[in-house]
Amino acid sequence: RVPRPFGYFNDVLIMELITDTLGNPAPRLSEVELTPDVALEHHGFLMRQIVRMLAHGLIHGDLSEFN
Repeated sequence: RVPRPFGYFNDVLIMELITDTLGNPAPRLSEVELTPDVALEHHGFLMRQIVRMLAHGLIHGDLSEFN
């Protein structure tokens, strides 16, 4: 599931908090265990998305295992 953006104010993007049915926030990437094959699949997808953003002049300023 992907969070919906609510707005962009003073260079800050405000987005929806993704939770489970009990209201617990979705795990951070650093908390998720992936098989090597799934990790490679996700890595390839992420790299393609980064290239697409760069092609449009966009840079994710906070891309890390914590978000």
